[in-house]
Amino acid sequence: MFQPTQIHLIEPDLAEFGGHFYTQDSHVVEECNARGIPVKVYGRQGTDLVIPGAEMFRTFRFGVWIEPPQIENQNFAPFEISFLVNRAFYQDLRGIDTAGFTPGQLVFFPGVTHNQIDAITEWFSGIPEDRRPQLVVTLRYLNSRMHFNEVRGFTPAIEFLYRHALSKLKERCPGVTLVCDTETLSDEYQKMSGIPVKVLPVPQGRQQELNPENGNESKPPLSVLYIGNLSPLRGADYVPEIAESALNAFPELEFTIHVHGDANSPYAKKLMSLPETLSSRVRFLTGALSPVEYAQTMAAADIVLLPYAPSFYRWASSGVFAEAASAGKVLVVSSGTNMAKWAAAYDLGAVVANDFTPVAFSSALEEAIRNFAMLKQKAQTAIPAFTQEHSAKGFLDRLLGAITAPTTA
Repeated sequence: MFQPTQIHLIEPDLAEFGGHFYTQDSHVVEECNARGIPVKVYGRQGTDLVIPGAEMFRTFRFGVWIEPPQIENQNFAPFEISFLVNRAFYQDLRGIDTAGFTPGQLVFFPGVTHNQIDAITEWFSGIPEDRRPQLVVTLRYLNSRMHFNEVRGFTPAIEFLYRHALSKLKERCPGVTLVCDTETLSDEYQKMSGIPVKVLPVPQGRQQELNPENGNESKPPLSVLYIGNLSPLRGADYVPEIAESALNAFPELEFTIHVHGDANSPYAKKLMSLPETLSSRVRFLTGALSPVEYAQTMAAADIVLLPYAPSFYRWASSGVFAEAASAGKVLVVSSGTNMAKWAAAYDLGAVVANDFTPVAFSSALEEAIRNFAMLKQKAQTAIPAFTQEHSAKGFLDRLLGAITAPTTA
């Protein structure tokens, strides 16, 4: 296994507590600290975020999802967007001081798209070979299949750009290791590029940190949690109907709904549109949660609702799912997703909705409530097996074990 003398973690979306960026990067840094591996983290400009145990740099003007406004010719839009964003990303990468780089170090990108890969190739191949570290690039988004790209007809162009960008990366940086976090993502990227993509687990924190009330039996009323970024892919537009149905069926039930995103967006407004007669049993959390707030919110939940779209999550992973499973929560998930596959593989305390509809999720949630005691026992029993794999330790072991390039200190 490769033993780096230092890790350079390059995360342009590290700008706030929200999302998986801060949480998972923090877990990785903590595990590196435990192994005596120094870490430098390169995040977004204009933020005062600090990850304890890491040396922080404010490097990037934009996250990976930035798109230039007003592309005139939509037929060429995917290509122009990719060109402009790659160029900006390359300019920011050049701000990283590489003078102290050595082959015994690791440069790690936890998540990029086709709009950053050419920039990585240009920047990394410009480092003299005798000082060039090992390179790992994570492909975790499959943005060619995201709804906002599909409706614009961008899918074929984005797949073309991925194929050529990854070929050039492999040609000019032959020691690069490509990774992702699900088997289905690996299959899709390999089909797209012809290049092997290794699968890593999701880096989660230790279970007792995510669930400080571990060991306390849940007491009525039960509490259901919906948490994370707002998106139709996460079933945000279904949650009001699911919550209303469950609150009417179970008079003591409570709901916590996290509205992370634009509070004035149609999704946010719909989420907060529950009838007044039920609102006293619904708690709304808005904006990004700090790690402590997130952990406390997860700890207080009995059931975590994950009404995620199979059309996308048959490829993608979910940080919320991994955190909830690590904390021994009862889960409600969608059939045909990686969440359902993992729930079966680890025998988690989960109920699988048989269709991607509010009615199917309402039925699955009612089943989870009625069978809560049995499902809670299963969820708690599954914690050791799940967290052995999906942990910062398991992640770092697999990450370093995936590196096959020659290593000279």
